[in-house]
Amino acid sequence: MAVAQKRKRKVNKGKKRAAEEFIIEEPVIEHVDANEDNAQDHITPASKGTTATHFIKFMNDLLDIMGLDENVEGRYLVMDNCTIHKSKPMIRKIESRGYRMMFFFPYSPELNPIEQF
Repeated sequence: MAVAQKRKRKVNKGKKRAAEEFIIEEPVIEHVDANEDNAQDHITPASKGTTATHFIKFMNDLLDIMGLDENVEGRYLVMDNCTIHKSKPMIRKIESRGYRMMFFFPYSPELNPIEQF
């Protein structure tokens, strides 16, 4: 069973713009084990989506798997312009493993296959 609550968070829109902050109400899903007698006492928050840490772990695992196949070395990894994709440590790690980076234009849904569905 999941219990939904709303939590407010501040968002800064763009680094180059003035620091405009506004509040977005974001639902927080909490997981409850329905088999426990005191289920309300054991509520734990669910994780909040993808973070830079998740992406770095994913890329490390992916690069290890790709490293097993010599035919993919030197190929391009194509990504969108998400901030966690463009971090300097991530780019250095990918390039040090023998791959190249290519990013989509800032907004280009026609180039991103997932946007065609």
